[in-house]
Amino acid sequence: MSDILLFPPGKEYSICVENCVFSFMADVPLKLGHSVIVSLHDHVSSELFVCGKGSMSVHFDDNDVVLNEGDALLIPPRIRHCSRPSVEAQECCAVSFICQRRQISCGEDVYKKVQHLTESGNIMVYRAHPEMWKFISDFTERRASDSLIPSMDIVGLILYTASLEYETVTHYSGGYSDSGLEDITRMTQLDQIIERNYMNDITIEDIAEKMYLSSRHVYRIVKSRYGKTFRRVITDRRLELARQLLLTCDLTAEKIAEYVGFGSREGFYREFTKKYSITPMEYRKQNSKKDMVKI
Repeated sequence: MSDILLFPPGKEYSICVENCVFSFMADVPLKLGHSVIVSLHDHVSSELFVCGKGSMSVHFDDNDVVLNEGDALLIPPRIRHCSRPSVEAQECCAVSFICQRRQISCGEDVYKKVQHLTESGNIMVYRAHPEMWKFISDFTERRASDSLIPSMDIVGLILYTASLEYETVTHYSGGYSDSGLEDITRMTQLDQIIERNYMNDITIEDIAEKMYLSSRHVYRIVKSRYGKTFRRVITDRRLELARQLLLTCDLTAEKIAEYVGFGSREGFYREFTKKYSITPMEYRKQNSKKDMVKI
């Protein structure tokens, strides 16, 4: 399979600076060579991509943004996207974060400085800022032996990003609305768990165990976050990945079904036809590209 992007397991951090609580998960570095496709998805958090070497692109429902070495991209909550490295890509990173105001008296209004990163609804592109990767490099080097200082590296990156000029990208808004910090944090955690495990045989009980919640509580969070059942969320994730693979590689439908997590060819064909009103192979014939990767 061609080299494509994987989000490796991340670690959650939370730190207070004056009147702002920074909660974030950093996936760094993201490299080529051992990966699966990340399908179109959204978050209840903001996400910052930084390209350290080579180039990568981020795809939206209605647009694409290419990042070259030293560039960065800020995606607000509720915007569907997925990332794609180029064949020349070497290093990039993704930081998902939430900024929450603390109701305290303080010397400096830190929250006001970063508020536009999470509430403006704008996709922001930062061009030619190689110093942003320095924050990532420092974080990567120090996080193995320490927890406080590396977290300050990422907070520094967020604050630095908030001070920069940027270009905006036109897009269709996903309609983000505020929730309490606890709900947002749990939804973010739910997004991360599902995105990393939807190809496996995962149950709502498994997620409940990972989130230290009851299955009933997780069921309510899933319904609130996605507006559908947990099984439908997992099935739709698998179908979207299968659809992309049908268009980008020459794996058989049976192999794709197994790869994305369906237990049988029949189940895959039934769900795919129900969602797209066409069989997988008919879909490939009608939509496949000339540069399909040979496996």
